Amino acid sequence: MRKFILILLIITAISACNFFKRGQVSPKPNKSYMFKINPSVVNRLNGIAIEGNKFLNIDAINNKVDVFEIEENEDTLKLIKTVYLDSKDFLCFAGFVGDSVVLGYENKITIGSREIKLSNANQLQYDRIYAVFPPKIDDNILYIENNCIECFANPLTVERLTPEIQIDISSGNVSTVNYEIPIATSEGSYFLRDDMYCSRTILNKTHFFTIENSAKIFSFNTTTGKTSSKNILSKNQSAAFCDCGENDTADYVSYLLDNNVCSPGYYSITANEDNNIIFRLFHKEQQLYKKDGKKNTLNNRDVFLQVIDSNLNLLNEIYIGKNTNGVYIQTSSNKIRFLNLINNENGQFIKMDTYRFDKNSSDFFL
Repeated sequence: MRKFILILLIITAISACNFFKRGQVSPKPNKSYMFKINPSVVNRLNGIAIEGNKFLNIDAINNKVDVFEIEENEDTLKLIKTVYLDSKDFLCFAGFVGDSVVLGYENKITIGSREIKLSNANQLQYDRIYAVFPPKIDDNILYIENNCIECFANPLTVERLTPEIQIDISSGNVSTVNYEIPIATSEGSYFLRDDMYCSRTILNKTHFFTIENSAKIFSFNTTTGKTSSKNILSKNQSAAFCDCGENDTADYVSYLLDNNVCSPGYYSITANEDNNIIFRLFHKEQQLYKKDGKKNTLNNRDVFLQVIDSNLNLLNEIYIGKNTNGVYIQTSSNKIRFLNLINNENGQFIKMDTYRFDKNSSDFFL
């Protein structure tokens, strides 16, 4: 009997060692769905906006916006509309107002067939066509991303970021939202300030922001004006921000790319209104160089899903796999979906992985 128990313990120990050698195991989706699209030169989804069970993707190469619908019961996709862009105007953003597509240009927005001229349009501080977070309508106010012009102009001295612009769709008046994020609270290199990307989601009129090189979540309630922030450090983060790139700040581009590959980062914050929870992706740090001496890639990074309540308490953190290029999250009811662009020998596809979850379960995914 003792011999049997000893053998059992040895087998268990070997199994555990093999498990840790293999690394963490990501959950399998309840359903994976591939939707074939016309080939494009881009290798990721761009300018994507999600509203309810609809999402759109800006295809600037072909001068159009494709609108898709997620069929909730079947967990499949269908293309329901293509909106062709006015090539004379520069597109700043795209999103939804209700079921209508909203397109934002430098001096106007269109909502379906309705055109709204913008006043104070110089407030539209857009330097890139693809917003990091999509526009969102609330009480006739359209909230859109505010690119940090000051961050680009004076990256070494700028201290605060105003993350949003608001557009009154009744009057066309444009102004900045009366809320600032202190950039000094984000960790890492000053050289990353001129690429200050943040992600935003809205839950119960509170706007939640996350910056890639900070574990903090910042919040602002548009009704009460209340602001707060909380450090929600991933239990899997074990390295400092922006501390892994080769120390040659004279070559800014290489320095930035190095840190994007090897530094930890927090991305893609998304609210699930049905469960009153927030999801955020954490990309774990990795070595800049692989064992063979070649530089690592973004696709080798481990990614974890943080589950956070509306009071910014961390409820769970789950390993979901290796990083893929340009992942977006759609969530409703007790489902979370990851959308990504896939290229293979059969063409180009939008891949949608659907997972069912129980927020009260320690395993989370069902």
